[in-house]
Amino acid sequence: MDSINILSTIDLLRSIVVNHEKQIILSTHDENFHNLLKKKIPSVLFESKFMELETFGKVKV
Repeated sequence: MDSINILSTIDLLRSIVVNHEKQIILSTHDENFHNLLKKKIPSVLFESKFMELETFGKVKV
């Protein structure tokens, strides 16, 4: 996706969470997308949680 579509997708996800009180579980291999999600859907404002894996099945601490 290009930059505008990435930002629009994040806004859509945030809108679904806020307006419809839904939980979204998302997995990505794109570190930039992950970092944008953390900035646009911060844990202090939303009940969001972000995890990174070190290896298969091992969560990075």
